[in-house]
Amino acid sequence: MKRIEKQTEFGCFCQVCGIALYDNEVAGEIQGDYIDYLNRHTGEASIVFCHECWVNVLDKFNGGIEEAVRRRRMLDGR
Repeated sequence: MKRIEKQTEFGCFCQVCGIALYDNEVAGEIQGDYIDYLNRHTGEASIVFCHECWVNVLDKFNGGIEEAVRRRRMLDGR
């Protein structure tokens, strides 16, 4: 049987909460092109998420535009 070694160095960090992650702790990742409208440039990104942040991202994805509008109305006090 192959022995599993404990990782001793962090491989990346969650781009939402900023916690350092071992490679085997990455819960989700989004890869692709991005547009930065604030700084007026484009590029490629690999955005990794810890478990807690990935669950929150999936929750927002699954709600769709209807849920997004509901959250915005709550924020605006309507």
